[in-house]
Amino acid sequence: MTSVIGVCDNGFMVIELVERLDGVASELLACLKRGDVSSEELLGVLSGTRAVRGKLDTVQALAAASVAGSRRHGDGGAHVLAESTGMSRRDARSQVRTITAVDAMPAVRDAVEDGRMSVANAGRLADALDKTSAGEVESDGELLAKAESLPPEQFAKEAKRWTAERQADSGCGPGGRCGSGTVMTAWCICMGSSIR
Repeated sequence: MTSVIGVCDNGFMVIELVERLDGVASELLACLKRGDVSSEELLGVLSGTRAVRGKLDTVQALAAASVAGSRRHGDGGAHVLAESTGMSRRDARSQVRTITAVDAMPAVRDAVEDGRMSVANAGRLADALDKTSAGEVESDGELLAKAESLPPEQFAKEAKRWTAERQADSGCGPGGRCGSGTVMTAWCICMGSSIR
Protein backbone atom coordinates (compact mmCIF):
# COMPACT_ATOMS: atom_id res chain seq x y z
CA MET A 1 0.00 0.00 0.00
CA THR A 2 1.39 3.37 -1.00
CA SER A 3 1.02 6.32 1.32
CA VAL A 4 0.01 9.55 -0.32
CA ILE A 5 1.48 12.79 0.98
CA GLY A 6 -0.70 15.82 0.45
CA VAL A 7 1.09 18.74 -1.15
CA CYS A 8 -0.60 22.13 -1.40
CA ASP A 9 -0.30 24.61 -4.26
CA ASN A 10 2.46 26.47 -2.44
CA GLY A 11 4.63 23.35 -2.30
CA PHE A 12 4.23 22.72 1.42
CA MET A 13 3.11 19.33 2.60
CA VAL A 14 -0.16 19.46 4.51
CA ILE A 15 1.47 18.35 7.76
CA GLU A 16 4.11 21.09 7.39
CA LEU A 17 1.33 23.66 7.22
CA VAL A 18 -0.17 22.30 10.44
CA GLU A 19 3.25 22.50 12.09
CA ARG A 20 3.68 26.10 10.90
CA LEU A 21 0.22 26.95 12.23
CA ASP A 22 1.08 25.41 15.59
CA GLY A 23 4.32 27.39 15.69
CA VAL A 24 2.59 30.68 14.96
CA ALA A 25 -0.12 29.96 17.55
CA SER A 26 2.57 29.17 20.14
CA GLU A 27 4.37 32.40 19.29
CA LEU A 28 1.16 34.40 19.67
CA LEU A 29 0.38 32.71 22.97
CA ALA A 30 3.86 33.49 24.32
CA CYS A 31 3.47 37.12 23.27
CA LEU A 32 0.13 37.41 25.07
CA LYS A 33 1.49 35.73 28.21
CA ARG A 34 4.22 38.38 28.45
CA GLY A 35 1.44 40.89 29.04
CA ASP A 36 2.88 43.80 27.08
CA VAL A 37 0.07 44.01 24.53
CA SER A 38 -2.35 46.95 24.46
CA SER A 39 -6.10 46.56 24.83
CA GLU A 40 -6.56 47.67 21.22
CA GLU A 41 -4.16 44.97 20.04
CA LEU A 42 -5.93 42.38 22.18
CA LEU A 43 -9.25 43.33 20.61
CA GLY A 44 -7.57 42.84 17.24
CA VAL A 45 -6.41 39.41 18.38
CA LEU A 46 -9.96 38.50 19.34
CA SER A 47 -11.48 39.58 16.04
CA GLY A 48 -8.62 38.11 14.02
CA THR A 49 -8.80 34.73 15.71
CA ARG A 50 -12.52 34.58 14.92
CA ALA A 51 -11.60 34.15 11.25
CA VAL A 52 -8.92 31.64 12.17
CA ARG A 53 -11.41 29.61 14.19
CA GLY A 54 -13.86 29.53 11.29
CA LYS A 55 -11.13 28.30 8.99
CA LEU A 56 -9.88 25.73 11.49
CA ASP A 57 -13.38 24.36 12.12
CA THR A 58 -13.74 23.99 8.36
CA VAL A 59 -10.31 22.34 8.03
CA GLN A 60 -11.16 19.86 10.78
CA ALA A 61 -14.56 19.00 9.33
CA LEU A 62 -13.19 18.59 5.80
CA ALA A 63 -10.30 16.40 6.98
CA ALA A 64 -12.59 14.25 9.12
CA ALA A 65 -15.15 13.91 6.31
CA SER A 66 -12.42 12.83 3.89
CA VAL A 67 -11.12 10.19 6.30
CA ALA A 68 -14.65 8.97 7.06
CA GLY A 69 -15.44 8.81 3.35
CA SER A 70 -12.33 6.80 2.55
CA ARG A 71 -13.15 4.39 5.38
CA ARG A 72 -16.87 4.33 4.56
CA HIS A 73 -17.97 5.41 8.03
CA GLY A 74 -21.11 7.11 6.78
CA ASP A 75 -21.33 9.72 9.54
CA GLY A 76 -19.79 12.62 7.64
CA GLY A 77 -16.67 12.49 9.79
CA ALA A 78 -18.15 13.11 13.24
CA HIS A 79 -16.62 9.97 14.78
CA VAL A 80 -13.19 10.66 13.28
CA LEU A 81 -13.35 14.29 14.39
CA ALA A 82 -14.29 13.37 17.95
CA GLU A 83 -11.63 10.67 18.21
CA SER A 84 -8.80 12.70 16.69
CA THR A 85 -9.44 16.03 18.43
CA GLY A 86 -10.80 14.95 21.80
CA MET A 87 -14.03 16.88 21.38
CA SER A 88 -17.31 15.35 22.46
CA ARG A 89 -19.25 13.35 19.86
CA ARG A 90 -22.09 15.82 20.20
CA ASP A 91 -19.82 18.78 19.43
CA ALA A 92 -18.20 16.86 16.57
CA ARG A 93 -21.60 16.03 15.02
CA SER A 94 -22.63 19.65 15.37
CA GLN A 95 -19.43 20.94 13.76
CA VAL A 96 -19.63 18.50 10.85
CA ARG A 97 -23.32 19.26 10.33
CA THR A 98 -22.71 23.01 10.39
CA ILE A 99 -19.74 22.95 8.03
CA THR A 100 -21.58 20.60 5.64
CA ALA A 101 -24.60 22.91 5.58
CA VAL A 102 -22.41 25.98 5.23
CA ASP A 103 -20.74 24.38 2.21
CA ALA A 104 -24.15 24.43 0.48
CA MET A 105 -24.31 28.19 1.01
CA PRO A 106 -21.19 29.85 -0.48
CA ALA A 107 -21.95 33.31 0.91
CA VAL A 108 -22.23 31.87 4.42
CA ARG A 109 -19.11 29.74 3.95
CA ASP A 110 -17.13 32.81 2.87
CA ALA A 111 -18.43 34.83 5.83
CA VAL A 112 -17.39 32.10 8.29
CA GLU A 113 -13.97 31.63 6.71
CA ASP A 114 -13.39 35.40 6.63
CA GLY A 115 -14.41 35.75 10.27
CA ARG A 116 -17.40 37.95 9.53
CA MET A 117 -19.79 35.32 10.92
CA SER A 118 -19.34 33.12 13.96
CA VAL A 119 -19.52 29.36 13.63
CA ALA A 120 -22.37 29.45 16.17
CA ASN A 121 -24.45 31.71 13.93
CA ALA A 122 -23.60 29.57 10.91
CA GLY A 123 -25.01 26.66 12.92
CA ARG A 124 -28.27 28.53 13.31
CA LEU A 125 -28.34 29.10 9.55
CA ALA A 126 -27.79 25.34 9.14
CA ASP A 127 -30.90 24.82 11.29
CA ALA A 128 -32.80 27.21 9.03
CA LEU A 129 -31.49 25.40 5.96
CA ASP A 130 -32.89 22.11 7.30
CA LYS A 131 -36.36 23.66 7.36
CA THR A 132 -36.21 25.81 4.21
CA SER A 133 -33.57 25.78 1.47
CA ALA A 134 -30.05 27.01 0.82
CA GLY A 135 -31.37 29.40 -1.81
CA GLU A 136 -33.92 30.88 0.54
CA VAL A 137 -31.37 31.38 3.32
CA GLU A 138 -28.72 32.86 1.02
CA SER A 139 -31.13 35.16 -0.79
CA ASP A 140 -32.16 36.92 2.42
CA GLY A 141 -29.53 39.63 2.78
CA GLU A 142 -31.09 40.92 5.98
CA LEU A 143 -30.85 37.50 7.64
CA LEU A 144 -27.22 37.12 6.57
CA ALA A 145 -26.38 40.61 7.83
CA LYS A 146 -27.91 39.74 11.20
CA ALA A 147 -25.93 36.48 11.27
CA GLU A 148 -22.78 38.54 10.85
CA SER A 149 -23.63 41.23 13.39
CA LEU A 150 -25.69 39.70 16.21
CA PRO A 151 -24.32 37.73 19.15
CA PRO A 152 -25.21 34.00 18.99
CA GLU A 153 -27.90 34.13 21.68
CA GLN A 154 -29.73 36.95 19.94
CA PHE A 155 -29.27 35.50 16.46
CA ALA A 156 -30.65 32.13 17.61
CA LYS A 157 -33.97 33.84 18.37
CA GLU A 158 -33.88 35.74 15.08
CA ALA A 159 -33.15 32.59 13.07
CA LYS A 160 -35.99 30.68 14.76
CA ARG A 161 -38.39 33.55 14.06
CA TRP A 162 -37.23 33.74 10.43
CA THR A 163 -37.65 29.99 9.95
CA ALA A 164 -41.09 29.97 11.57
CA GLU A 165 -42.21 32.78 9.25
CA ARG A 166 -41.01 30.86 6.18
CA GLN A 167 -42.76 27.71 7.30
CA ALA A 168 -45.95 29.64 8.02
CA ASP A 169 -45.77 31.22 4.54
CA SER A 170 -45.78 27.80 2.89
CA GLY A 171 -48.12 26.23 5.40
CA CYS A 172 -45.99 23.13 5.58
CA GLY A 173 -42.44 22.37 6.48
CA PRO A 174 -40.14 19.92 4.79
CA GLY A 175 -41.19 16.27 4.81
CA GLY A 176 -44.83 17.30 4.97
CA ARG A 177 -44.64 18.66 8.48
CA CYS A 178 -46.92 21.51 9.41
CA GLY A 179 -46.54 23.91 12.31
CA SER A 180 -47.80 21.36 14.82
CA GLY A 181 -45.12 18.88 13.78
CA THR A 182 -47.72 16.39 12.54
CA VAL A 183 -46.76 14.47 9.42
CA MET A 184 -49.25 14.91 6.61
CA THR A 185 -50.00 11.58 4.94
CA ALA A 186 -52.25 12.62 2.08
CA TRP A 187 -51.99 16.11 0.64
CA CYS A 188 -50.49 19.29 1.89
CA ILE A 189 -53.32 21.53 0.76
CA CYS A 190 -51.21 24.67 0.87
CA MET A 191 -48.47 23.24 -1.30
CA GLY A 192 -50.73 21.21 -3.54
CA SER A 193 -48.31 18.32 -3.64
CA SER A 194 -48.44 14.76 -2.42
CA ILE A 195 -46.45 13.85 0.65
CA ARG A 196 -45.28 10.31 1.48
